[in-house]
Amino acid sequence: MPAILFAEDDQEQRMMLRFILGSQNMTVFEAVNGEDALEKIPRARPDLILLDLFMPKVDGFGVLEAVKANPETRHIPVLILSAWPTGDNRDRARKAGAIEFITKPYDPFQLISVINKYLPA
Repeated sequence: MPAILFAEDDQEQRMMLRFILGSQNMTVFEAVNGEDALEKIPRARPDLILLDLFMPKVDGFGVLEAVKANPETRHIPVLILSAWPTGDNRDRARKAGAIEFITKPYDPFQLISVINKYLPA
């Protein structure tokens, strides 16, 4: 069963994604902020990380940079889910190593399709 770590400070977003991914037989680990994500990633060993950009304590950019700088986690695909695709957020995320940038609100079926592209067969 694929494991996904979802870092998001909004409880409703976490609940919705837990339901969507759970319906696809995926295990979901939740992080309530960037600091929580950085603590959980080594233990959860997720197959993929879904990451909000603007969270308290450590923002999504900080989490992304830490994941990609660590030899033990740099292989994990990171998808950004953000309501802020404007400015340089999209470019900055890609340059830091994100493989996709999905804008909120998103189509759940499209999100599942994108996630499945990056999960191990």
